[in-house]
Amino acid sequence: MQFTVWTESRGFEPKTDYLPLDCSPLSDLVFILIQALLAIIGIRLMLLGVYPRLERIRHPQLVTDIWGPIAIVTPMLVMAGRIDGDVVGIGWIAIGGPLLCAMLALGIGLLARRAGSPEMMRMPESRVLAIWIIGGVIYLLLSVAHELTVWTGQALFAVGAVLLWINTPIVGSVVSSNDRDERKAGSSLMLCMLCALGQGIAGYLAGSEWAGISGAMMVVYATILLAGAAVMQGPDLAFRLGGWAATFGMMFGLGITSLLFMMPSVLGALAGGEATTTTRVAHGFGAYIYEAMGLLILGPVILALPWVSRSTQRRFGVGVLFIAASLAAWRLTSI
Repeated sequence: MQFTVWTESRGFEPKTDYLPLDCSPLSDLVFILIQALLAIIGIRLMLLGVYPRLERIRHPQLVTDIWGPIAIVTPMLVMAGRIDGDVVGIGWIAIGGPLLCAMLALGIGLLARRAGSPEMMRMPESRVLAIWIIGGVIYLLLSVAHELTVWTGQALFAVGAVLLWINTPIVGSVVSSNDRDERKAGSSLMLCMLCALGQGIAGYLAGSEWAGISGAMMVVYATILLAGAAVMQGPDLAFRLGGWAATFGMMFGLGITSLLFMMPSVLGALAGGEATTTTRVAHGFGAYIYEAMGLLILGPVILALPWVSRSTQRRFGVGVLFIAASLAAWRLTSI
């Protein structure tokens, strides 16, 4: 991977080996196996330790609107370190992969509804749908511009941080809870986050030759977590997790890409050198117009679904999952 570093004798110069690590094919396979093991552990922690206790903890919003979505996209975000200026190819895992979560959540949520259930399908909060649409607009603009600048990436990272703060529940809004459930859910969620981070690191270290397989495992991991949420707690939870995962993944993915681009320049400036003035971080966003349009139209589609028949909803869910699977297969095989 090519990036810019500071040297005392020659100033800023390009360097190609981002990590001084030359992994053999055997060690690459070991990293893939480690990623698979951590994915299985993380899934079990979430399905057995967190989801069953959502209704018995003080602040379930911490799971549904913050840490749950972050746990889903963290493995993908780590792969932002593999972006070398062009987001086409391996960059899809960090940039386009999170947007796929919203499509998966919609399809899974529609199929998870029981055919004989009489209640109307519950919709996510209006602010959730608004954020989905706004995120789609932002990504559509990036697709038209075709490139990401430093300031755009930093601004989106800041917006993502503000959304995390907005989603944090007020301390006073407490429901009755069981201390044992609190400890169990909290520890399981923390361990799941560590497993998600470990997955991303293992996938990163596995090398670019294994990036397609690693990315596929990350998509399967996200799909299972969303399916578990829909089956155990209802489709509305899957909608919330998938929507926020797509939103946070987009904003933090672009922000992390910008931060990684700035780090060598900042370190060089701290060492007494002169910082570069290059603002262009990455290009190739025009290739992700399909993901941008998908996120943009999900909000209006979900609003219209309660007014159609249950069989139509299920057929639509099958169609969305087919499109999502085809899109993921196309992107991953192109790496």
